Amino acid sequence: MTCATHTMQSQNTDIIDRIIAPINDKYLDACIEESLAFLKDEFFRDEACEALEKLRSYTRVAVHAHKVGIFFLLLNIDRTLKAKLMKLDQDNAKLARFFLDLRQEYVTVFFCSSQPVPEFVVKCKQGYLIA
Repeated sequence: MTCATHTMQSQNTDIIDRIIAPINDKYLDACIEESLAFLKDEFFRDEACEALEKLRSYTRVAVHAHKVGIFFLLLNIDRTLKAKLMKLDQDNAKLARFFLDLRQEYVTVFFCSSQPVPEFVVKCKQGYLIA
């Protein structure tokens, strides 16, 4: 299952909004799975990574807001996921600005505070809209 084999169902033109829309949950799941596979190959090669396996297992049962939070966290570190989004969206300047804000602000605040996941997701969505 890959992002490429799933189509998004929303008419919204903003790529981030389309991916995280509840109607596109299978597409979101595929993007997360693909990103986890890339990270395993990139950083752990043939070694097992318990943390990635726990995250993969959690993602299968997580509520939608938590999946979106995981997506944003993966987007922060996965260069292939960023590249895919850049190909899917016409507004690369907006995405580039959002990627910078995601790294420098939203993820940093999330990890350095006790910010709940839904609040992190809202901040990321708002950040994308104003990027």
